Amino acid sequence: MFTLKNGDGMVWPDGKRIAVMVTFDFDAELLRKSVIGKRTIGFSDTSRGQYGPDEGLKRCLDMLERQQLKTTFFVPGRIAELYADKVQQIADAGHELAYHGYLHEASVDMPAAEERENMAKSEELLEKVSGRKVVGYRGPLDLLPNCAMQLMADVLSAAEKEGIAVEKDFYTFSEAELIWRFEKYAEQNRETEFAKLFRTFRGMKKIIRSDIPLDGTYSLSLKVKQRYVDPLVQTEKTGGNAKRISSICPEAKKYIEDFLSYNDSKFGCVEFL
Repeated sequence: MFTLKNGDGMVWPDGKRIAVMVTFDFDAELLRKSVIGKRTIGFSDTSRGQYGPDEGLKRCLDMLERQQLKTTFFVPGRIAELYADKVQQIADAGHELAYHGYLHEASVDMPAAEERENMAKSEELLEKVSGRKVVGYRGPLDLLPNCAMQLMADVLSAAEKEGIAVEKDFYTFSEAELIWRFEKYAEQNRETEFAKLFRTFRGMKKIIRSDIPLDGTYSLSLKVKQRYVDPLVQTEKTGGNAKRISSICPEAKKYIEDFLSYNDSKFGCVEFL
């Protein structure tokens, strides 16, 4: 058994050893269609998908009620149409509904116009059920456009640098409050580094693949950073010290090496807006 290492100096309240965030993807049969990559699936995959709305959802809601927990359910727009009564049960129990694609489309190269249309349609469906503005998002199959996460990190770094927010704000303010603050600042200070990055992140339409950084673009090396795929772990084998999982598990090492050997273009580039 592996024990993931907490960050240095990280202490949880009341002597607890770990913090857990519990969220749910309510995809029903759309998950199987995404994984297989087909609009039509067989009886077995359909049956597995429909277990969620037919049985699994009730078990999850009952468990959350017993534990007195409120959480977020990420729901594709089409699921809100097919299983409106089930999605209503989630909202009635006091849980947040968040955007998760319309048909659970898992594509890093989806045109921006199509994604905006999916988002607008899905958010309208979810807001009609919950009566609350949708502010959360999770990419189907956890996919995001290739440059999105690093660009988001640079936006937040620029926000700190220009005094728009401090690190604590990212934990204490809601997503909607932060976006409102960022939009207001970017509109009033259009020539700042933050405003340029924020506009680019919110409005990027496509990712250009290139072997060199391109002028006039936000260019990011696509080389995977080791710590993202080769985490530090502590086990009896490491004598209580933190070591890379690849150094103590041959099977994990093979998977990591196979992943890192995948050849892609060297840079992903997004035109500045």
